[in-house]
Amino acid sequence: TKHREQEIIDLMVQRAKQVQWLNTLAHLVGYNLLRSRLRDDIHSIDVCTTSALRALAKQ
Repeated sequence: TKHREQEIIDLMVQRAKQVQWLNTLAHLVGYNLLRSRLRDDIHSIDVCTTSALRALAKQ
């Protein structure tokens, strides 16, 4: 549904902002550990987003 699509888009935008903010933070702080942890988080966010979009496409 259109409403569900908008929800997912909002979520994606929200996540993108979080990721951007965390990346900036990691850059400022410069912790390698934090950076590698972020890469994992970003990867899992991408996986979630992709599967959500696939589910939408099947509707």
